Amino acid sequence: MLHSSVPANTGTSEPEEAHPVFVRRCAHRGLNARAPSEKLGRTVSWTTTAQGFLVNLMEVTHSVVHYQPWAHPVTIRAGWGEPFEYWPALGVTGATGRRIAIDIVYERDGKERESLGFERLLEAALASQGVQLTAMSEEALVTDPRTAVARSMARYVGVPVTEASVARLRQVLAANGGSATLAQLRASAPEDNEIVAVGCVLGMRRRLRLDVSKKGLDFSSVTLVPQGEDA
Repeated sequence: MLHSSVPANTGTSEPEEAHPVFVRRCAHRGLNARAPSEKLGRTVSWTTTAQGFLVNLMEVTHSVVHYQPWAHPVTIRAGWGEPFEYWPALGVTGATGRRIAIDIVYERDGKERESLGFERLLEAALASQGVQLTAMSEEALVTDPRTAVARSMARYVGVPVTEASVARLRQVLAANGGSATLAQLRASAPEDNEIVAVGCVLGMRRRLRLDVSKKGLDFSSVTLVPQGEDA
């Protein structure tokens, strides 16, 4: 089960209240939102708003082939009590097969996590599973301009892709050397935004490469994937 609304089983009889606040919060992973995914071919669900932002970013990042909230539960052995389970916010599999766990650090938890040396403990626990840790602050995630661009792209999920729309898109890409910004796509058919939507959908499916620009949606681009590249 991807999420649980009940406390996680830590395998000990230790009272949950003995754990740090951010650990107790992690143990109550309620389902708060869901959305369809072009990359995964199914619905993906998450708990926090920041997780949702990560989902959008992973959906449009070409080097990511798979992602899942709460993907890598690990047992943490720390100095404040019995071992307990912890779930980083998101698990990611890259095009090279590398597995990464992204953990979101909320400002209200920063000092406590630092005092406990929690990142070091989490990194070691994940490494034993062959998973690399990336810690990301909530503030950095929310204020990253690419987050807003990714959300705009993700709104195109579910747009129908037809042979005609693909042929039209490829014609524009060919005329621009195999790569075009979304502004260029839009300019090719100012009366219809379909070509931009289809470009984003095929990018999320990794049939094209999406490059998300921090300058905005119009500066982001789609590029033909070289023949033979795993897409």
